Amino acid sequence: MKHVLCIASLSIAFLGACEQSSRLVGESVPEPAQVCTNTGNDSVDYLTRIGCEADWSLLDGPPMNAAHGRATTTKFVFDLDSGRLWFPNAKLFPLHWDFAVARLGLGPKDYYSFWYHQYYESPKRRYVLGTLNRYEGSNLCTMQLFPGDDLAPERLARVFHVLRDSVWFGRDLKFLPPNEASVSRGAIAGIPMATADEVYKDQTFQGLNTGTAYGTLVRVSSDLVGTALLSPHDIVLTDGIPNDLPVVAGVVTVDFQTPLSHVNVLSRNRGTPNMALRTAWTDSVMGSLVGRLVRLQVDLDGYSIREADPAEARAFWAANGPGEPPDLPLDTTKGLVSLSDLGRGALPRVGAKAANFGELARLAKQTKGDWKVPEGGFAIPFASYLDHMRRNGLDRLVDSFLADSALSSNATLRKGALEALQSKIVAAPVDPSLLAAVAAAIRANGTYTRMRFRSSTNAEDLAAFNGAGLYSSFTGDLDDPKKSIIDAIRKTWASLWEFRAYEERDYYRIDQNRVAMGILVHRSFPDEGANGVAITTNLYDPDYFGYVINAQVGEVSVVDPPAGVVTEQQIFYPFDSTDFNEPSIETITRSSLTAGLPVLSQRETAKLGYALKEVERWFSTLEPSEPDWIRNGLDVEFKIDGATRQLYLKQARPLPVRQTVAK
Repeated sequence: MKHVLCIASLSIAFLGACEQSSRLVGESVPEPAQVCTNTGNDSVDYLTRIGCEADWSLLDGPPMNAAHGRATTTKFVFDLDSGRLWFPNAKLFPLHWDFAVARLGLGPKDYYSFWYHQYYESPKRRYVLGTLNRYEGSNLCTMQLFPGDDLAPERLARVFHVLRDSVWFGRDLKFLPPNEASVSRGAIAGIPMATADEVYKDQTFQGLNTGTAYGTLVRVSSDLVGTALLSPHDIVLTDGIPNDLPVVAGVVTVDFQTPLSHVNVLSRNRGTPNMALRTAWTDSVMGSLVGRLVRLQVDLDGYSIREADPAEARAFWAANGPGEPPDLPLDTTKGLVSLSDLGRGALPRVGAKAANFGELARLAKQTKGDWKVPEGGFAIPFASYLDHMRRNGLDRLVDSFLADSALSSNATLRKGALEALQSKIVAAPVDPSLLAAVAAAIRANGTYTRMRFRSSTNAEDLAAFNGAGLYSSFTGDLDDPKKSIIDAIRKTWASLWEFRAYEERDYYRIDQNRVAMGILVHRSFPDEGANGVAITTNLYDPDYFGYVINAQVGEVSVVDPPAGVVTEQQIFYPFDSTDFNEPSIETITRSSLTAGLPVLSQRETAKLGYALKEVERWFSTLEPSEPDWIRNGLDVEFKIDGATRQLYLKQARPLPVRQTVAK
């Protein structure tokens, strides 16, 4: 059954049509006169024609998928048998199903058959359900269908022509295909189509992470944000996307981002507003508020900013500070941990990243090679890091640092002291027996000597503290002295005391005396075909079931891309089947590095999507006492091996919050 499960939460668009049109492709379309259908001011259930702006305003609502940007939307329902067309009032009928019950005579017994037969071409299909979107800042108006709707080209053409003739902006109407299969059907239908570039090119605002913030508006160039001494009570106005973001109250950039960009991930984890306004750097209102205490409100469809009263700001900070600090698991049992012993039970000994990797490995064995985890995996426990610190007297340096009141009150001195501590960790000798054990474990895999040493602390990947991007990982090769395993180990250990990591932990009141670094080791990927991050919840609309997938060619980062580089974004809708021929995929943007070609093929996206579904189901059984742990979604990192196009999953961790973002 292709589209039965979870349909109750799927309220995005479909399609409708009326009479067969004989208009030729390319024939000019006359501009309809603006004659309002509704001449009164009372609310109506629906209209059969939208003849003017007032008609649209009477019916419209927010877009059902915020990925489509800042727009207003009107639903439509078309009866293929009778040729009747309705534009339901979105304010009265949030779902197409609501209208079907109220006005088409359907009842509870028709629920599943309605969704099942109206989502794709079926002999029993009667209705086509969809939306019309009008985008802010342009004349672009689009007809949109659900990504799984495989409406036949002749019906697609029929519906499009009827809709174009039924709205006053018809000559500006285009079909926005959600995926490659829909592009093909649109081409056969001979109807004008829009692209993602057209949708976004004239938009000036992007609400990524919604919410309210109070703070001093500070103007900082993007190249200085990562090193500027900013406080949790500052709101940053910057002229680009910074590589790093200290703990701040909110951020306003001039460049659009993906929801999985490093800045937005940090904002989402902290629950702080993040928005893009292309004119922000030169905006007169923003400029007049720089240096002042302000209140910033970010929504999906807009923002507000004003000067704030100190008393209201203090009340907000008191009520919305970080919650209770998480307890850090810490088991100091010595000895390397083999892949077979990694799992959630090993988390207190090796950290959540390594523990979750072990769970992925167990699940991968059941998939018959559909996806794998990187080979050669094992973990270096917390005990090895703690031993390194004690053997070299570095634990006393940490104690002295934490007890120094001058450092706690001076960020510049604190940053310098942390850098000095890191240098000493990297320079200190490592226990020869540990190096021998690690080398033996690497040789034992029989194939790979070039390994990735990945941070796995007890202060990251927790349901209460994500810690994404705070620590660093390094590559070591047994056969390459320039990339020695000893340097990879020491640098990974030292990253525990990165300034940004310390500051984040301090803001969340985490016990700095208890933090420790484990290391997950597995083979590296010198020839990456693609890499990316997927989220097992729909960041654009949490009530609309879907997985957000960001992918990029080679090793180019999706969370911290080079300036001007656009990442491929897709939403995969995980229905009950495993349809690789035409899965339900919605393409939001293509990579700017592939000349318009997909980073992941349709089959690769589907394979990843169904793997995510397996991972979600597996991890949901691991924390039965923490329902939000799975409800909020998982953050999954993946790679496509360049030589074989084999799919690898390398990390899975819980998202701590569930925010809505907009493209």
